[in-house]
Amino acid sequence: HWHIGRVDGVVVAVAKTAEVTVTLTSEGRQETILTLAGVATDPRRAGKGYGSAVVKAALARCDADGRMMVFQTGDALPMYLKLGCVELDHALTINTRQDNKDGKRPFSDYHAVMYPPNRVPTGGPIDLHGPGW
Repeated sequence: HWHIGRVDGVVVAVAKTAEVTVTLTSEGRQETILTLAGVATDPRRAGKGYGSAVVKAALARCDADGRMMVFQTGDALPMYLKLGCVELDHALTINTRQDNKDGKRPFSDYHAVMYPPNRVPTGGPIDLHGPGW
């Protein structure tokens, strides 16, 4: 699902959400959650809130149906925190797929992020069943 911000018909920012199935290890059950990827703002329009606007639209999908969203980010962490996301300890996301014999963490970027904050796991990590996206 693409979230597209336009000004006078011109695309100024985009974000993509997708559904993935994870296992909540503390409960031993699978759940379909949302991911966030491809967030970008036209550099000529940076700093005007367009990136935040498309991310807010993506987060609204969680608010509408009660799902959680897990994703990774780099230097944009402050923006996500202002929008109500929380940073996860990397230990709260795992990959138990057989092809992960070396135990690499699923997210390669330096911040794992989650929304909404009240869904942060307390009894065990979220198994992404593959590398982070």
